[in-house]
Amino acid sequence: MLLRPALVVSSVASLALFVGCGGDDGGGDGGATVGATSTATAGDDGDGADDGVDDGADDGVTSTAGDGMDDTLPDSTGDDDADATDSETGPAGDVSVFRFASLNVRDPHFFGDTLVGCIDVTDSVPVGSSVNEQFNEAINTDMSPDGAPDGLLDLSLLLVFDPLDQADGSGGTLSFANGACPVGGGDCSLLPMTMEFPTDFTSSAAGPCDHVEAGDLSGYDPAPGTTAGPCFSAGPASVSIVTTSFTLPLEMTEIAATYQGDPATSLLSGTLRGFLSTANAEAVALPADLTESTGATNVAGLLPGHPTNCGNGDDTDGDGWWFYADFTALSAGYTG
Repeated sequence: MLLRPALVVSSVASLALFVGCGGDDGGGDGGATVGATSTATAGDDGDGADDGVDDGADDGVTSTAGDGMDDTLPDSTGDDDADATDSETGPAGDVSVFRFASLNVRDPHFFGDTLVGCIDVTDSVPVGSSVNEQFNEAINTDMSPDGAPDGLLDLSLLLVFDPLDQADGSGGTLSFANGACPVGGGDCSLLPMTMEFPTDFTSSAAGPCDHVEAGDLSGYDPAPGTTAGPCFSAGPASVSIVTTSFTLPLEMTEIAATYQGDPATSLLSGTLRGFLSTANAEAVALPADLTESTGATNVAGLLPGHPTNCGNGDDTDGDGWWFYADFTALSAGYTG
């Protein structure tokens, strides 16, 4: 089962960030396409869902298995030590930039009716790569579909603080941007044909900054992390996790993370919480190969609690599922 992830972020204030393959095509097919106004028209990538990515064919991020470690932040050389020497100098002034280093769905889990039975395909699978493994491989490696790496990481989601104000109760502008980031270090740049889109963030010395509802959770191990102070919170926003196989359009999403250092050199214990409605999950059709390998015809069919899912559990929260994901991010150089 091959899931090729991309990320789509849009705020309720008509902000949108469409993140595709950050390295392989430099902003063409499968690259980032950004809409900023309420009149922007969403595209269709042929997956049966209106996910806002106007790429004509697919969302174009190739990935293989990754380790997906949450709070062990791999630096640009892959040595897993997030020290200050890994940080690059960003644009002049008080702008501070962080690039996602990991992204892991924690709740609900994905279940597929495979050749070895109904199994959880979220964190590990007997053959191939799990959902979370492939997200993390795309974030941390350069694996071009044609076997010719272009020197850029496949998926680079940037958080741009302008300025970064970590004082308790303070805040400022937080922009989401799709970057082109070199393998092995060096400054990221804004992916061609994209632009930054701002929202607001608030810092807290004591925290917590995350929003976790115990009733949303289904008891998976590991459970979603918590974001203690010093930290920031941002949102609500509409966030869709997009793959070439399917899209997860999340609503009412909140994002938070703990500052590491002052000024911060990394973001730890990041949390993302958003709602996936049953209607949206049913509208996202899966391609034939994924249907063959999992028995599901749409995303809803992969989620426990839906009548077509093979699992015995029920992860639904009303008319849909509350999704929780953990992330981390490293300080990055950025030329804008």
